[in-house]
Amino acid sequence: MDVDRFKDYNDTYGHPAANLALQEIARVFRESFRQTDIVARYGGDEFAVILPNTGKSEAETIILRLMRHISGIRLPRGRVTVSIGMATYPQSARDISVLVQFTEQRPVSGQKGGP
Repeated sequence: MDVDRFKDYNDTYGHPAANLALQEIARVFRESFRQTDIVARYGGDEFAVILPNTGKSEAETIILRLMRHISGIRLPRGRVTVSIGMATYPQSARDISVLVQFTEQRPVSGQKGGP
């Protein structure tokens, strides 16, 4: 998962506003995922989520619901949206680096948003 145009958001509104946006996204994660799911910050504005024992259709439903929830967050400095790619193990790939590449090339929803 990648926060759309996060650098622009950060440059426009500043680090405090960008940090608040990330905190709100983290709050949505806490509310949206199960205890068995694994969520990790993968980079500055990138996150990885592992949904154990979850089929492709169920994962797509979770992802679309998460995207709607995040785009609905009301921040003092505009809204943020996310783009999310998805891969299934072992169907998409068996090697972790290939699996990550696969997710980056397979967005679940087409349009990127932004502030």
